[in-house]
Amino acid sequence: MIINNFSKLSTYKLGLALSLSLVLGLSGCNSGGSSTSEPSNQPPNQLPTPNPNNAPTANAGADVTVITKQAVTLDGGQSTDADGRIVSYTWRQISGPTVQLTNTTSNQLQFTAPDVTTDQTLTFELTVQDDAGARATDSIAVLVKALTNVPPIAKAGLDQQVDSNTPVILIGGGTDADGTIVSYQWTQISGPTVTLSNANQAYTTFTAPTVTALTDLLFALKVTDDKGASHTDFVIIRVKPLAVIPNPQVQITPIDPDGALLKWQLISGISKYFICQAQESILDVTKCTTYKLGKWIPVADATSYQATQLRMNETTYFRVVAEDANGKRSSGSTEVKITPILAKPTLSLNDTGVTYCLDQPNNVCSTLDKSFLLQDAFAGRDFTHNNDSDGHAGFSFTKLSAQGTALAANATSWNCVQDNVTGLVWENKTTKGDGGLHDQDYTFIEKQIAQPVNCPTCAIAQYVAAVNKAGYCGFNDWRVPSAFELRSIMDYSYMKNTDVLVDSKYFPEIKNTDVYVTSTPSHYYNFTQPVVLAFDYIEERDFFANTPLTSTAYKVRLVRSATTSATK
Repeated sequence: MIINNFSKLSTYKLGLALSLSLVLGLSGCNSGGSSTSEPSNQPPNQLPTPNPNNAPTANAGADVTVITKQAVTLDGGQSTDADGRIVSYTWRQISGPTVQLTNTTSNQLQFTAPDVTTDQTLTFELTVQDDAGARATDSIAVLVKALTNVPPIAKAGLDQQVDSNTPVILIGGGTDADGTIVSYQWTQISGPTVTLSNANQAYTTFTAPTVTALTDLLFALKVTDDKGASHTDFVIIRVKPLAVIPNPQVQITPIDPDGALLKWQLISGISKYFICQAQESILDVTKCTTYKLGKWIPVADATSYQATQLRMNETTYFRVVAEDANGKRSSGSTEVKITPILAKPTLSLNDTGVTYCLDQPNNVCSTLDKSFLLQDAFAGRDFTHNNDSDGHAGFSFTKLSAQGTALAANATSWNCVQDNVTGLVWENKTTKGDGGLHDQDYTFIEKQIAQPVNCPTCAIAQYVAAVNKAGYCGFNDWRVPSAFELRSIMDYSYMKNTDVLVDSKYFPEIKNTDVYVTSTPSHYYNFTQPVVLAFDYIEERDFFANTPLTSTAYKVRLVRSATTSATK
């Protein structure tokens, strides 16, 4: 748009006055002289015509269209002045959202288009002035187009399949072509409810629920851009049920006097089993060790376990758990239990072997009145059967051959000894260094014999099995004796420090330094370690195994319960 200014009257009046003054001055000079002027071609009393100033032409340029936040330059350099020159430019904004103008007194105006959400028109005016002071204006319209926001794109990640009760990570993200992502939000749409950690971040985690069948969980990730637009993507997490490992079907059989045999069938794919043993009912097998004397017993590549040294007259409980190659366990077998009963002896008990009276001169009892002095020598088999022909005082033993037949009391070689009073039959040990199964110096620990020997097995239980397999003395029911049974052959009549508390005519290989393991659990160690005995006169050492049988070696003397007496 071009607007011209023609108000130049003052300039015209100034030129007319100057012309009139010049004419009058010249006339005065001529009147004062004698000369006459030459005739003039100009008519008398007519003033010269002045040249009028032409106004400049302002040109702000053609209307333009821009986009939001675009840098804009308006050029008024095409403005002109036909009879002079442009000496100044002045720009101003006359409508539309206000913007910051730069170089408002230059022919080029700069500004940045505003950030608009709808199309807006901004109008600017250019005023130019020429060298004669004349001015002209022009305006220009700038249409600012609002950009159409491109919504963001959410990416919730790939679908997953996971196991029950395992950690899960949802890896999300988002992109925005014309801006930035300003927020993330995870939500669960369906499935068993879980707790999402950092749900307002691109990544979130949770623990898969425990399910009994394939279960889908649906999650949504919503992303929002800096223009407020949003987009949502979905991801499916399929949860697999826990692998169900079958429980062993356990049967329990008592083993006299204080043992039990647990047996179960092999489960396909299972090579490890764990037995929980406790002295109270095992309601939750995962808390095995919290029950009274509760402990885990690992069993590898086997479908049976022999429990020994169980607490007499008390119920022991068992549950068996199967474990697969991934370390997952079954829920535990049905509980089985057993109560070993300490049977009352059916045969007579041995006496102490004491036949003297310690408070008498030379320990002789013959002068004492037996009616009121209740000395040990006056009671029991040592008083009623005081005969050393088959054992000291009231003891009565029979030597047995390798086939279990009775031998003479003066036999120089025998394999077993039968106690004719208690009915027990005892293993006899062979000479030191003979390398046989019954070598008198072999000591045993739970896992192996302390000194390697010609033995098919090494553990105590396996040693018992080997002796039974050999049918020693014609019998195959040998076992580790209880503390009560081992004490029954001790003879307390020996008084010297070097004495051994046993009849050496029948048990010549026993030394007072020998320590024998028994099947009786000791209460000192909550019945987890056995009582061990020594045939020692000084202390008659009767104590518990203060170190595990896996590291400390003891001797073993096997026993069996006689069914019939040996024939002399």
